[in-house]
Amino acid sequence: MKWFNHKSGGFKPAAFVTRTPPSNNATIPFILWILAFFFLIRLIGITNPPLEIGHSWRQALTNMVARNFLETDANIFFPRIDIAGEKTGIMGAEFPIFNYLIYLASAIFGYQHWYGRLINLIVSTIGLYYFFLFIKELFNRNIANYATIILLVSVWFDFSRKAMPDTFSVALVLIGFYQGYCYLKNGKTGRLLLFFGFITLGVLSKLSALSLLSFLLIPLLIKEIPLHRKIGLTVTASVSFGLICAWYFYWVPYLAETYGYMLYFPRTLAQGATEVAGLWREAMEKFYFSAFHSYIAFGCFLLGLFFLISKDVPVLTTLAVRWFGFLRRLKSSIQGNDLQNYSKPSSRYFLPSSISIEKKYYLKIGLFVFSFIFFLFILKTGEVFPLHNYYIIPFTPIMALIAALALVRMKPLYAYLLLIAIGIEAIANQQHEFFIKDSERHKLRLENIADQVTQATDLIIINDGARNPQQIYFAHRKGWTVNNEDLNAAHIRQLQELGATYLFIDKNSHQKPLDYTVAYDDEHYCVYRLK
Repeated sequence: MKWFNHKSGGFKPAAFVTRTPPSNNATIPFILWILAFFFLIRLIGITNPPLEIGHSWRQALTNMVARNFLETDANIFFPRIDIAGEKTGIMGAEFPIFNYLIYLASAIFGYQHWYGRLINLIVSTIGLYYFFLFIKELFNRNIANYATIILLVSVWFDFSRKAMPDTFSVALVLIGFYQGYCYLKNGKTGRLLLFFGFITLGVLSKLSALSLLSFLLIPLLIKEIPLHRKIGLTVTASVSFGLICAWYFYWVPYLAETYGYMLYFPRTLAQGATEVAGLWREAMEKFYFSAFHSYIAFGCFLLGLFFLISKDVPVLTTLAVRWFGFLRRLKSSIQGNDLQNYSKPSSRYFLPSSISIEKKYYLKIGLFVFSFIFFLFILKTGEVFPLHNYYIIPFTPIMALIAALALVRMKPLYAYLLLIAIGIEAIANQQHEFFIKDSERHKLRLENIADQVTQATDLIIINDGARNPQQIYFAHRKGWTVNNEDLNAAHIRQLQELGATYLFIDKNSHQKPLDYTVAYDDEHYCVYRLK
């Protein structure tokens, strides 16, 4: 059953109330082969510790929380980190379901750095398959194939194998969307429960995925869907949204206030707008490059966006011309005190007769609402969005879908040749994240050094940059991370008063000797005893 009518540009809502007839599923094994092939490719370096250049700090933080579940307290409502100094380390952050899965694997097999990578890769690959199924039902198999492959080699390609919850969370939401779609078609309660579970855990895992829920507006506009199913979906989504709000707007502030540590700092819309405006080039780069890592794919996105809205251009132009003429006539009538003779523009220009209510452009409505909510999210994060490429991940699936709408207008041979070009360009721009530079491997010795010099309960200072958890994670100690410019006697004395007993200096970023007793010294590290 096709949902998308290329002639009218709209959905076929009747698909919601009629069962899809049996069809030839010959292309499903094809996409499964593609997903399996790329799954194997991303196993390259899967056991690497978080030492790659891109966002290794965030992966270290993820692993740090999971390790503390294993070693300190397994209560999922109290995630802990090691860089909070003398505090408990309990922090306000996203709901740590991803970290907890790492903990469960560690409880069974023993702790390893790479469990998060593999868990994310498995869940993200499953999410891609459900994305394919969802788009296949909404449109057709060709669009689903193209969109899935574009998404597969996009920013998703790299981040789906990192110990980070970003693609993990979006994958759960995509699985939830498919379950919600099935519920709207067949009304089975089990599908509704799966919808609830997946979207709730997905958004709890990363709040940025909340913007995707704006697409739930579309089913409410389709009159062919039975009312009781709309109510069921709306109530379920509302309960999910309530739980999400309870975590992020009650529990997270409570943890931050009670235990004194906050992972992120939301801005007001005005503050965020000021920060983003100052970094507007970096913000735009997230869309034209970071999303796909391919200029070819972004070109397809622009072309697909043109095809999506091109039929609206004549209507909008006519509206503008008619209303401009109307305003001129109104002005002339007012100046001539002849308000009886001006002609009001016909109401048919507000809803052209060629576009019925039943065939509204649901995708355009969803895209508009989603883009607006995502824009508000960008403002709330402020400078964080322009400076971190993984925040574009929730927007990438819809960009992949729109790019696929351009490819589907080509002959399949040309479309797949273009997909190959997109894949080569995107993977070439991400392949370096699969390998660790030799210059980073010395950090793996930190725990051995710490065991030689300190006790497990000693609090340490390390010059890894403020709030960067990477090296303190590898040292397997608790304490503080500081910038090099903060390595002054006054600041170190303050930390000593809070309980710091050793100072670890990474010589690769700071070579100047300090006036403390040396407890350990080698090519890469110098450890000073503070007490």
